[in-house]
Amino acid sequence: MLFTQSNFAKQYQLENDIRALHQKNMSILLILTALRNDFKGLRGSILHRFPLPSIDSIVSELLNGEIQL
Repeated sequence: MLFTQSNFAKQYQLENDIRALHQKNMSILLILTALRNDFKGLRGSILHRFPLPSIDSIVSELLNGEIQL
């Protein structure tokens, strides 16, 4: 009986978590794809990280890269 009952609260939370992760990754991807070609190396470096860094961390790295350019 335990396995046949649905836990709607847990399912709702998991769906929200998945949706938030998807939106987070999409916003990171949108930011990175909009960069000039000067940031191609940094973009590749960030995209190959697991897990993806936070947007704040990426912005900080981009600002440092801009200063170096």
